[in-house]
Amino acid sequence: MRRAIFVVWAGLVLSAACSSHVPAGPTAPIELSNGQVSVTVAVAPFGLTVRNARGEVLVRSFGAAAPGNDPSMSANLAVTHRAVTFKGHLIEGWDYQDATYDPFADASHVTHEEHTPTTAKLDVSQGAISGSVDITLTGAEVAVDIRLGGPANPVEGDEAIPGANVTSMAFALPADEHFFGLGERLVTVDHRGRKYESWTEEGGVGGGEHAPPGPSNPSPNGPQMTHKPIPFFLSSKGYALWMDTGYRTGTSFGAELPDAWRLYANEPALHLHLYVHDEPKDSIADFTAKTGRARLPAEWAFGPRMRLDANKQINGVPEILALRQQGVPCTSADDATHFLPIGSQVGREAELTKWTADLHAAGYKALAYYNAYVSVSDPRAAADVAEARKNGYFVKKPDGTELTVLMISAGAQTVATIDMTNPDAVKYYERLLQRGLDIGYDGWMLDFGEYLPANARMFDGRTGWEMHNLFPVIYQKATSDYLRKVRGDDFMFFARAAYTGTQAVSPVVWSGDPAASFDDAKGLPAQVRAGINAGMSGLPFWGSDVSGYTCQNDPPADKEVFLRWAAFGALSPIMEYENACSGTMGGDKWTVWSDAETTKIFGDYARLHTRLFPYLYAAAKEATLTGLPLMRHPFLVHPKSAEAYAVDLDYYLGPSLYVAPVVRRGATTRDVWLPPGRWVDWFSLDPLASGKVTRAAPKLDTMPLFLKSGGIVPLLDPTIQTLVRTATDPTVVTLDSVKSVLDLRVALDVSAKDSAITLTDGTSLSASLAQGALTLPADITVAATEAELSTCAACGKIEALPSGVQRVRVSTSASTVAVGALTLSRSAGTQRVRWDVAVLP
Repeated sequence: MRRAIFVVWAGLVLSAACSSHVPAGPTAPIELSNGQVSVTVAVAPFGLTVRNARGEVLVRSFGAAAPGNDPSMSANLAVTHRAVTFKGHLIEGWDYQDATYDPFADASHVTHEEHTPTTAKLDVSQGAISGSVDITLTGAEVAVDIRLGGPANPVEGDEAIPGANVTSMAFALPADEHFFGLGERLVTVDHRGRKYESWTEEGGVGGGEHAPPGPSNPSPNGPQMTHKPIPFFLSSKGYALWMDTGYRTGTSFGAELPDAWRLYANEPALHLHLYVHDEPKDSIADFTAKTGRARLPAEWAFGPRMRLDANKQINGVPEILALRQQGVPCTSADDATHFLPIGSQVGREAELTKWTADLHAAGYKALAYYNAYVSVSDPRAAADVAEARKNGYFVKKPDGTELTVLMISAGAQTVATIDMTNPDAVKYYERLLQRGLDIGYDGWMLDFGEYLPANARMFDGRTGWEMHNLFPVIYQKATSDYLRKVRGDDFMFFARAAYTGTQAVSPVVWSGDPAASFDDAKGLPAQVRAGINAGMSGLPFWGSDVSGYTCQNDPPADKEVFLRWAAFGALSPIMEYENACSGTMGGDKWTVWSDAETTKIFGDYARLHTRLFPYLYAAAKEATLTGLPLMRHPFLVHPKSAEAYAVDLDYYLGPSLYVAPVVRRGATTRDVWLPPGRWVDWFSLDPLASGKVTRAAPKLDTMPLFLKSGGIVPLLDPTIQTLVRTATDPTVVTLDSVKSVLDLRVALDVSAKDSAITLTDGTSLSASLAQGALTLPADITVAATEAELSTCAACGKIEALPSGVQRVRVSTSASTVAVGALTLSRSAGTQRVRWDVAVLP
């Protein structure tokens, strides 16, 4: 229960020594326990020690008494006032606050306590500071609710008002503790040694391929810049922590003091949820259960998405047909028609209606562009602006007048923000969304969300200080609520900005506008880290613009950048191609059509991604049930492995694949740490053991990709062109066209002799290896050719490869087949299954 605090704040200047007189209070520590977690609450002064069920210390208050320690970095519980000035800025979406802090006051003196075996309520004070601490143990969760100082009104603190508005806690930092998550971070995966704040921003500008990340790279605010800050992190010690607030928060993992980490929120309160689990995936499950689980997107959301210009011709053929003719699978076409903010569909309605019909006929879903803003400078949006102004649908300034900001969206625009806290404004927004649906679009890019100024005033009374981070979530929720109401589950939009809860309201997120290069702070390497971190922060359905979007410091993406990124995109949860290049420094950006080899290799990667659909969709369903992401840092699978902590560019994709993207210019080899177990190279079928390996990647049509022994990967038939189920054009190979056959890639050995997977339709598939020889059964004929092996009803082949691997391939509709010591099973159905099993020596 959160209790109101009524405090007389003694001026604006705080001090760590607020009073020479310390009143008496309790001194005996409080012991709380429920069998899963225990907490020792020190009261002289206040502090916390959290232990797991084995009694191991996970979290311990740092203790501010050490001589020379700055209380702002070391106090168990401290509060201060943060004064803000707004510096000049080019883009409203960037964080442009300059802050000064009064000295922190230690607020750790306990004057009163009451407790039960699993709860404690404390009153704390120090001089003019007073407040409360409520602690509750529920299962594996420790909830800590702190209120300190501040004015006596319902607003829980605000940089814009006097009084207490920053609350901080510091904890001891063991030498072997590592931290992960915090949203979509681009520079680090293990955040030890870093200080990050959570304030959603427009993307920064990278310094180029030869400029290391630093305080101003990306520009202007350095590595902490992100569209998707989420104040949730995982610790290698066996716990996770979420700060439940919309206000700006921060974490410092040894960046200020080498033996302390701390967290803070810019309000006179801390609302903390600490989850105690040996397995970090269980903490993600608790966090997403509390903040909202992702819903399973439409099937077609997992097919390759391509940015295509409406009605563009390639060598005299419509591009959407050229892709089909050239063997480039594509499921949805994004034409970037800006319904918002400018109304770029105005006057083109008939043209766009025919365009979307053509897309549907060829087996594509049609995607447009929306955001939460209306241009007050583009005449095409004038009628929408007039309606919103008449009815008060826009966000206001503190004086009640209309708030506008400058934004680059289809050119420079002055825009007003639709107030998503106003129910009537949401209905107005829904009418604007319906325009796209009426023309035939199935979804859209849902851009921006980071442009709500701190001094904004919302319809429901909240200010931008609290709503800046929350705005993307309520904007996405308004969008998904309406689309679900009118289209069921047959829609998709992909959002750029995110905060806590986005996973429950946005079908897909994408990383924003990366640099079209190998830029370590903004280009391809940064995107790999971004996807890994997003997954550990609750966002399972993530992708990045293949080949990047901004060309502001390096030459536009060349063939190497393009195809290395295509490989990464194919082995991401969501694959999306970007043909544009903003702010080009000269020359043309490399595209899918730049040469014939590029078209073929990109097509091969797009085919791989499309074929992986059954595997990805099964993992996606698991994400909706448990929160476990599709891109899984090895820490999630091997939480006690010190080698896993150092990995920042490799990841599991689902349970059975391990991906090591090539992200450096000119690289022809790639060092990879393979997690525990045995592995097989996806392309060569070479067997590999865990540990450090070096894999060759001299060509642009391969990458280090590994199948785990004991793993099973279902794939669609190679002829697949789209994950749309039907198309008017009978030549298009749709999802329904290939539903009668399924390919399975499997790896087994004597120590990992069983593999299994359950598809989203409930079909279970498994392979088991026993001791003995491998022989085809009498009812399975030996295939004479590769073509026969692909098309036969009941045939197979066993090969002994030079590496020692025995490759077993069987095509059958039988529910169970015994290939000597190898048993292949399917739970139900008449679908023909083509088994491809690597039995490792």
